[in-house]
Amino acid sequence: MSRSFCCGKREIQAYEESHNGAGGQSMTSMILFLLTKDQAVDAVLARFVPAMKAMPSYEVQVAFKSNHGQLKSNLILDGMKRLFYDATTTSGDRYTLSISPSGYREVERSQKTYDEYPYPGRIRLYSSRISPISETLPSWLLAGDLHNLIPNGSAVKLEGTETLNGEVCDKVMVVFRSRMGNADIQMSVAKSGLVYYYHSVINTPRGKEDDAWTFSRYKPLSNISEARFENRVPDGFTPHSISEHATPVEVDHKADLSGWVDSKTGTVWNPAPGKPVLFVLTSAGSLPSDRAVEAVKKWRSSFEASGAQVAIASDEATRSGAGGLLYNPSQKSVQALGAPSTPMLFLIDGKGMVRNLWMGFAPDGAAKLKQDLLNAIAAAQ
Repeated sequence: MSRSFCCGKREIQAYEESHNGAGGQSMTSMILFLLTKDQAVDAVLARFVPAMKAMPSYEVQVAFKSNHGQLKSNLILDGMKRLFYDATTTSGDRYTLSISPSGYREVERSQKTYDEYPYPGRIRLYSSRISPISETLPSWLLAGDLHNLIPNGSAVKLEGTETLNGEVCDKVMVVFRSRMGNADIQMSVAKSGLVYYYHSVINTPRGKEDDAWTFSRYKPLSNISEARFENRVPDGFTPHSISEHATPVEVDHKADLSGWVDSKTGTVWNPAPGKPVLFVLTSAGSLPSDRAVEAVKKWRSSFEASGAQVAIASDEATRSGAGGLLYNPSQKSVQALGAPSTPMLFLIDGKGMVRNLWMGFAPDGAAKLKQDLLNAIAAAQ
């Protein structure tokens, strides 16, 4: 799939700076067209701001077409706080992005991989490391004002009307020319202020990008549940990369299990001295974690009969988000464990040394995992 741009300004500017330097000759000094100050055009573009203010949270169906491929997607925007984007190409590739207080997560289903970032506190788009499909998201909808999408020095004019989704739309044409690249953009803006079509053709010495977004409907939303932004990682998917940690726990290293608190009672948890501990670290909202917790709870009596303590903890930072598990208010013990992914199972002997590590949980390997755990517990006595 192609890369998407607000309107090509960033691509043209990036190429210009790579040749002239960021402090070199400015883009505006190479303009062949001057910005047309057309009152009618300004009035059409100005409709967008009140339309977005009147509908801060909404769902919209989007069709995308470029010189690299096609896809259909569903986009949910909740102000500037939460976003959900689910896109499927005509070839069957599927990509999902979710940004909410539960985290920033991308899932690429055809490649069976995922990537995560901490929640940035608002809608902020990172450059995807796992899928070019992410760049088909119409991020220009977040611009706040359609005037911001137009490069300085463009010729802007109206070119008639068209009817889309039952609404009469004014067609705004933007033409930008410079020595380092050209951009031609068409926006179809309804009388209501909503954008129903956005088409950009970008030409630079690096190549041509022809991207078009068509919107079939906008649906205002209110009181959107967190479930609408759920983006679980399926079993068997692998992280894009395993993070490096300053003090990762490894086999034969000391494990810091201090600072864990029971989320139901608020009491500090301390392992019984001299007994092995099977310590399970999970993530809230993770399907593999949920299944690992369910399995370990089912096997708990077997592990305890073999002489081990069982502790199930969440990497959630708050008591309310720990779901009845142990949680670590300071996060220092979470960081000390250095788990690159969850679920993570640690077997720690009676002296506090890590004896075994297991990462992930696959239902079809549950029986083998249980036996491996029992064997390791017996060896750790």
